[in-house]
Amino acid sequence: MGLLGGQAYHTEDASQFFPVRTPSHVDNTIRILESLHMDAVVLRSSDAGVVNRAVAADTVPVINGGSLDDHPTQALADIFTLQHELGGVDGVKIAICGRLEHRNVSALLLALALYNKVEVTLIPFSGQVDPVVTSYCIDKGVKFVTVDSLDPIEEVDAIYLNAPKTVAHAQLLRTRGGLGVSIDQVFMEKLKSHCIIMDPMQRSGDFDVTVQDKRLAFYRQAENALFVKMALLYDMLGSV
Repeated sequence: MGLLGGQAYHTEDASQFFPVRTPSHVDNTIRILESLHMDAVVLRSSDAGVVNRAVAADTVPVINGGSLDDHPTQALADIFTLQHELGGVDGVKIAICGRLEHRNVSALLLALALYNKVEVTLIPFSGQVDPVVTSYCIDKGVKFVTVDSLDPIEEVDAIYLNAPKTVAHAQLLRTRGGLGVSIDQVFMEKLKSHCIIMDPMQRSGDFDVTVQDKRLAFYRQAENALFVKMALLYDMLGSV
């Protein structure tokens, strides 16, 4: 917002100031913010129904900055990264590795379902993709395969790393032998020359990366997220 010439007001724990954790009152919060001449609200919450109730207030634009089971702005950034790095999304083969029940994964899959002939390889460290999301994607033509090894990565065009939920969660998975991915030279040599590696968590430490390679798209992905969010705000607020 600042790069666009506007001003942002934020709080890391809005529940201390507004009842955003209570879906039945968040519409009131949005109306208060509108009365304070806010032009848009970015709302991030892991409580069910909060974002939908905020949108229903129908006063100022509300951007879903991450809800219980969806993260559309992250999906937009991920799709833009695939488009920019690979030249297109139709026909892409992507492996999603890590925590599969997470909103980042659900949002990406729903976005991929908008394209043609997409093939997804799921490599779970924990959890499974929401079956509602999987069913929707299959109906749209997305092909899925779930594996318990990294062997299929040699055939994909992109790898999407999604880290475990917490440090404790990661440590638990390690004790069970569930975290064994090392992004080293040997790993990179198995990939196609154009295959990119993405990580929405921005190198959180749950995947051991010990190599420098142009196919590691982490930082370009972060920059793309900036551009996408700026574009979204500009389009939404262009007439303000």
